[in-house]
Amino acid sequence: KTYQEARRLADEIAEDKDLWLRTLVEKELGISLDDTTNPMKDALTMGVAFILAAIIPIIPHFFLEGGPAIGVSIGAALTVSLRRGGVLISLLVLPLYIPVLIFGVGAVDAALAGFTVRPQLLVLGAFFLAALPLCPWAAAAALRQSME
Repeated sequence: KTYQEARRLADEIAEDKDLWLRTLVEKELGISLDDTTNPMKDALTMGVAFILAAIIPIIPHFFLEGGPAIGVSIGAALTVSLRRGGVLISLLVLPLYIPVLIFGVGAVDAALAGFTVRPQLLVLGAFFLAALPLCPWAAAAALRQSME
């Protein structure tokens, strides 16, 4: 199609304000103005889909704390839309578990032996603070990945 044909079609659509608005909403926003057969069913479907998609990056926070939970959430958000995301998520998240396991086990061992756990907790807190500034970058990367 040529530019002139596209321009002519755009002018025809712009003459009818209702058609222009409908085309703009459907093509630009991806929203259909057609009446739905059952609005409750559509709302329920959309709500369940939203909850299921939103819970994926939240699940790690039920089982982990601080930096590791953030790292797992980032890995989950980056790989949830990939076909072979399981391989990638293990590569992204595994290095984040090792230090937490080492210092977490060290803290438990120190507590059982009657020693202070402050040094191990400070290191775990440092991991959390080091991971925190990466969150906006990781969220942007996850959004870019999901848009592809």
